[in-house]
Formats: sequence, C-alpha cells, structure tokens
Amino acid sequence: MQNKKIAEILLITKQKLMNHGIKSWNLDSELIVSHVLNLSRLELITKDEDFVTKEQQNLIDELISRRISDEPLAYLLNKKEFYGRDFYVDNSVLIPRIETESIIFNLPQDNRPKKVLDIGTGSGCIAITIKLEKPEYHVDALDISENALKTAELNAKKLNANVHFFHSNLLSNVKDKYDLIIANLPYVDDSWNIDLNALSYEPSSALFAKREGLDLIYKLLDEVDKIANQNALLYLESDETQIPKIIEYTKNKKSIRFIKADGLISIFRINSILN
Repeated sequence: MQNKKIAEILLITKQKLMNHGIKSWNLDSELIVSHVLNLSRLELITKDEDFVTKEQQNLIDELISRRISDEPLAYLLNKKEFYGRDFYVDNSVLIPRIETESIIFNLPQDNRPKKVLDIGTGSGCIAITIKLEKPEYHVDALDISENALKTAELNAKKLNANVHFFHSNLLSNVKDKYDLIIANLPYVDDSWNIDLNALSYEPSSALFAKREGLDLIYKLLDEVDKIANQNALLYLESDETQIPKIIEYTKNKKSIRFIKADGLISIFRINSILN
C-alpha cells in the first residue's frame, strides 16, 4: 500500500462516510484522522501535504469501518466532552449526553458544603463535574457495574477529582445520608419506537428497564428517604414523557415533593422528618 498524504486520506474517508449515510461525515472524518495522527483539526489543514504511515492508515481504515457500522464516535475516540471536560469512555459505560448537564446548572447556588451521592455513575461525569465545580462538596458515587467503576475512577484520577466510588445495587451498600442525591438510572422501555441500532453499542443494562422504563426509578423513590438528610434534593433523569408518571408516583409519598423539571431532569425535595 502506497503512503498517502493527509489531504488524500481526508478526501477518501469523508467520501466513505458520506456514501454510507453518516450525517456528520465531515466532522467525524476529521476527528478520526486527527485522533490517529495526534494532530489538531487546524493542523490537518496546515500539514495536509504530510504523508501518513501505513500503520496510521490501517488504523484510520479500521475506525472508519467501525463508524460505518454505526459505532458511536465517542467509543472510537475513547472520549466525550461533558461540561467542558473530556472524559474517557468505552462500551462499559453510557456516553455522556449534553442534556444531563442540566443537573450541574440546577445545583444549589450557595457555597455551603454538602454531601452528594451519584447513583448509577457510569463514566463518573456527573460526580466528577460536581466535585470540580463545587470543591467544598463531599461526593460519593456508586454503580452496579465493576467495569463502569473502573472507568469512573480512571476519569477521576485523570481530572484530579476527589470522588469516592463504591459498588452497590441501587441503595444496598449505602450507609450514609446525603443532601443531594442524583440518579441517572436506566429508563428506556423496550416498546419505544427508537433506533435501537444506534444504542446497540452502549451497555443495555444501563439503558433498559421494566415497568415502562421506570422500574428502577420507582424502586429508588420507595427507598430514597432512608438516605436523605432533612430537605435533601433529588435529581432524576428520565425521558420527558415519563416525568408526569414519576410525579404521580410520588403523590402518595408524604416525604417527597416535586419542585421543577428542566428538560430530562426532574427535581424533588425530600423532607425526612415525615418518614
């Protein structure tokens, strides 16, 4: 195989992605090539006459083939930005979504120290971001997946965030009480008319739940007051269409009061005195 210049490689890869219906063909091609060559996108232009080695070309071809098969770009590059920071991701964790950043925007505005629990931490993006944005907070985070916890710990070390991670099936190993409780649990129902192929590379255990996708959220609501300090806040991520059902479910729970919804996030106040 004859070595090609960067300009040629970009032309070929963009054409392949476009021909296979990848909507973001231009951006994806540039990000894949810049990732393999360890160059910025600007340098792809300024160094477009440089030659690519055979090893680099083989790796680019491999990543382009995986992208054509609908594997998410974040898994190909092993990174995804969340709240302005790059997090390592692989198929042991869900890819962070920009919609989830709403949790950070809705944190309390005072600077008083708080104890935080992130349930279903995955890549650790929520817990780590909270700790970095609110250094005065004590942040714990749990997941049922040991592999996800390894990924979260790697991100915490890379970003120098002091977060305590531990294994737990929902609240089974939670011993403390918290002021802020955040849960990004599986909420996709099997019956939904969605592009399952687009989700097939992400861990199904972190996506799908029974009872119209709300099984784990309901189970958490049944127990959450046991780990809540007085006037704690609970942040739940779900589909927007599920929020009315979640609110309805809490109406017979005297300790839980709905406050507001912001996109996919619903926020509740927990009054533990009423337990």
